[in-house]
Amino acid sequence: MAFRPQAWLRWLDRLLPLDQDPPYTHPPTGAWGYIRAAIGQMRLVSATMLTMSVLYGIADALLPVLLGVTIDKYILPSAASPTLSDGQFIALAIFALAARPILFAAEGVMTYLLFHSSFDPMLTRQAHRHVLAQSFSFFQNEFAGRVANKVTGLGRATHEVVGGLMEAVSYVFAFGLVALTILVSLSPWLMLPLGLWMLAYVAGIVWLVPRLQARNKLAFKAKSEVSGRIVDAYTNIQTVQLFGNARNEDRFVMQAMREALQRARSVNVLMYLADLALELLNAAMILALFLLSLWFWRQGLVTAGAIAIALPLGFKVMAMSNWVMHMATNIFAALGTVQESLDTVSIVPDMQDKPQAPALAVGQGRIEFQNVSFSYGASSAVVKDLSFVIEPGEKIALVGPSGAGKSTLTALLLRLFDVDAGRILIDGQDIAQVTRDSLRANIAMVTQDTSLLHRSVAENIAYGRPQASRAEIEAAAQRASAAAFIADLADSEGQRGLDARVGERGVKLSGGQRQRIALARVLLKDAAIVVFDEATSALDSETEAQLQAQLELVSQNKTVLTIAHRLATIQQADRIFVMEDGRIVQEGSHAQLLEQPGLYAQLWRRQAGGFEAAPRGA
Repeated sequence: MAFRPQAWLRWLDRLLPLDQDPPYTHPPTGAWGYIRAAIGQMRLVSATMLTMSVLYGIADALLPVLLGVTIDKYILPSAASPTLSDGQFIALAIFALAARPILFAAEGVMTYLLFHSSFDPMLTRQAHRHVLAQSFSFFQNEFAGRVANKVTGLGRATHEVVGGLMEAVSYVFAFGLVALTILVSLSPWLMLPLGLWMLAYVAGIVWLVPRLQARNKLAFKAKSEVSGRIVDAYTNIQTVQLFGNARNEDRFVMQAMREALQRARSVNVLMYLADLALELLNAAMILALFLLSLWFWRQGLVTAGAIAIALPLGFKVMAMSNWVMHMATNIFAALGTVQESLDTVSIVPDMQDKPQAPALAVGQGRIEFQNVSFSYGASSAVVKDLSFVIEPGEKIALVGPSGAGKSTLTALLLRLFDVDAGRILIDGQDIAQVTRDSLRANIAMVTQDTSLLHRSVAENIAYGRPQASRAEIEAAAQRASAAAFIADLADSEGQRGLDARVGERGVKLSGGQRQRIALARVLLKDAAIVVFDEATSALDSETEAQLQAQLELVSQNKTVLTIAHRLATIQQADRIFVMEDGRIVQEGSHAQLLEQPGLYAQLWRRQAGGFEAAPRGA
């Protein structure tokens, strides 16, 4: 049967699949709990790595034994020489010499081809998926860069902890246990220097680790702050440049960097002192072992072979002591990073779907607000005991001064926030009882400040309907009056037209171009309910007139909710809700509202008459 590398690699990937679901609904909040859950996702891989590492440690410890037995049995035999038969000697030689490369090769398959390649990305993907389920308010209160740093840092640090436990700690434990057993069998006195060294070594690590862990946690937090401030500046680079604030942004980042520098330096100073203490401890252990071995040999208490075993074991322990200490401190430092990351990543979303929540089934598109109140957590409500009904296919416009609560209504309708009181129904279904994804799949929205993903134009247009064909995407772009400028687009990789990338948040496009792509996205999505939040605000008058005609076509047989500041764009609405201080203070058609004294007539006169002053109470 022919060896097929691709089939073999596919089998390996099934042992640790990148897309496997974690064994928890929400990540554990404690570092060790999370580590256990992570290891539990790769039982066969971890068991293999652990076994091979232990056997490798035993084989390494037996190498000096092989040397000592060779001296005592074949070079300087004596009455005290070991009584191994030739067969036993050959078996020892085979295991100590031949087993090491075999064990290394077997462990390497799991370690290099699977664990080091897949474990970190798998955990990062799981953390990313959990964070994506957080509420809109979570991201309003966090730096995007800081969250991203913690998501990626969680997988990386967990990989370091688990790798250290599986490879280094298990190896050292096996080697140390075998080494002590060998020295005891040779002479309890020869074991004394190494035993005392181990006690001092473990005591030093026990003292060092919690202090280093605490300092490293603060260092990682400070580093995340630096990342957050840098990404914040890049994300808002247009604002930074328009205000000529590059120097201030540099100072803002430098403040965080100074803090990060001090935190990192405190970690490094502690490690330097630990390394210095270890060097002195190693020197004392080797000197004591050397002098004892020489004295015992001169007294005839041990053989030359025993010395050939004891001294190499001591040198091996000394050689790997620094590595072990750094590995141990790295493990616990990484645990600090894991905990610091979990403090953000493991937060239970404050908005979740109900267990077994059904999908929203939209037939007609009837919207009803029943005594809805909402306050963004503030003491005064933004929306106050609001009730109204939008009938299927009705075109409703929301107008009013800034801060009246217009955009808040659409955020509540899309369940970006949960209401404090009352209910919102769509076709008789409480939106708090259905899945959020199904709710948003049935609502298409264009916001005033349209942000696009740093992907191709085609991917952005098809974002609400990924299965759309190329012809459907092109048709939507044409209907949104976007086809002409899309054809002229090109990116740094040579992609053109619909395949060109738009830059992060669509910064390579003008505001009007971004909104036309967003309108094309809505046209393609073809949802039962459509929300326009100042959808044409960034367009010139001619293009706006073209789009208004297209919007009328796309709005046929759909329920439409439009937020507008320019009243001229909503004259054809079936009803206009005039909002002020979180309440609907007027309701009616454009003509009806103009005949009434009140806020709408006042707003109309200001826009139509060059902001002329209106009589009080008009």
